[in-house]
Amino acid sequence: MGEELESRFTKLLRRNMTSFSRMPQGWLLWFALNTPEQRQTFTTEYIENLAFKEGDVVNGIYHVVKRTPLHIEMELQPPKALGPVSGLMIISIRPRNEGAALVTETIQWTEKNSGAILPLERWIGGFLHSLASRWLVITGAAYMKSLSA
Repeated sequence: MGEELESRFTKLLRRNMTSFSRMPQGWLLWFALNTPEQRQTFTTEYIENLAFKEGDVVNGIYHVVKRTPLHIEMELQPPKALGPVSGLMIISIRPRNEGAALVTETIQWTEKNSGAILPLERWIGGFLHSLASRWLVITGAAYMKSLSA
């Protein structure tokens, strides 16, 4: 069951990151990046072939820094034009009793006196993040259930 669940988790990551690439935040990131190599990481074909192993990059700015069978950490490495922002996105499946919990966390930070306003601190950024993250978790959980049916 372990390998099967890891395979489903990878499929979930592919599905969610492909969906994210088509959301307003994904489009904004795509426009902020200007090399063909960066923009290629938004394509369905590219994402569908990712193993989401350490070193992989998805949607231009998410660099996989840690991966275990049911846990991934992706470091946010935005272009300089977006300011001195750092971040981490963590996605995991935590088995519970007869089921599991899908957990996502997004953390952003900047240097103490940089004067930068984090994207999630802005009204529109916070709103879009809340909307997208909730939708991705709800539909992602339904997707995971459909894989086990």
